[in-house]
Amino acid sequence: MNKEKKIITIASMLKKINNANIITHKNPDADTLGSAMALCLALRKLGKCANIIVEEEISSRIEFLLEGYENLNFKPQCTISVDISSDSLIPESAPEKVDICIDHHATNNIAADYKLVIEDAAATGEIVFEIIEEMGIPLCKTMAKCLYAAIASDTGCFKYSNTTKKSHLIAAELMDYLEDFAKINRKMFEFESIKDFKLKQMVFANTEFFYNGTLAIAEISKEMLDEFGITLEQVDVAIASELIKIEEVKVSALLKEKDGGIKVSLRTVEGYDAAEIAAMWGGGGHKRASGCMFTEPLHVARQKIIDDLKVFLFEGNNGN
Repeated sequence: MNKEKKIITIASMLKKINNANIITHKNPDADTLGSAMALCLALRKLGKCANIIVEEEISSRIEFLLEGYENLNFKPQCTISVDISSDSLIPESAPEKVDICIDHHATNNIAADYKLVIEDAAATGEIVFEIIEEMGIPLCKTMAKCLYAAIASDTGCFKYSNTTKKSHLIAAELMDYLEDFAKINRKMFEFESIKDFKLKQMVFANTEFFYNGTLAIAEISKEMLDEFGITLEQVDVAIASELIKIEEVKVSALLKEKDGGIKVSLRTVEGYDAAEIAAMWGGGGHKRASGCMFTEPLHVARQKIIDDLKVFLFEGNNGN
């Protein structure tokens, strides 16, 4: 079944659903949160009951996506996941069973009754936009804001290589509903507090390079977070992307210490598949941006990454 038919099928199913919970992935970003909010509002416009499950603290950069949102009181009959690629990213408070999965990660392994995974979509927000369009639901300012933020987030404000002509066309249509799209971009990509700035200074000052500078590894420990009074969810996601801008670096890894393990954000340049690398440690994502978790202590996870990436950086891989 081609993707157009899949979108038609999912849209038809959603129109028949009455009570649904929409779940976002752990450590939510603008794509999962914006997609969930837009889909929730779309279902409510059809007279359905729909709520969003967001388990963890939300970064101050994307809190605006939930402005005006209120939970409804109802008994859910369906669980919809958006932008969740693996079971490990499903919130603990979410139902065990996912009925409908909407995603764009090639590594998606969610066990859902119905799956809509479009790998060439730059963001899940693009897929949700097409679903809403297929359902015949008119966009509103809030839905447009959420979908624009979702797409801008996963394309790095339309700078990443996953950005497509469709990304720009959808964004252009969404901009018709937005009074100031530049304000959304500034909020997500430019503003930072003094605490954020000082944390980044410390992270970059302690970044280490291996294999002739092709691997950059940076760490954020609990002690560093405590020193600056910042939670892990508030850490600027751009830190991981900054490391890959260094000319010699082919792979960068940002290790973030949290209760229960180490969250790793991987970034790569062309020729090195971040999703393939993350898969070595049970993670996944995109070719240029992926992630995984380690249950070992910070220093153990760090050394494992250094050791395991030797083959990739000396021999390359099949990513493109």
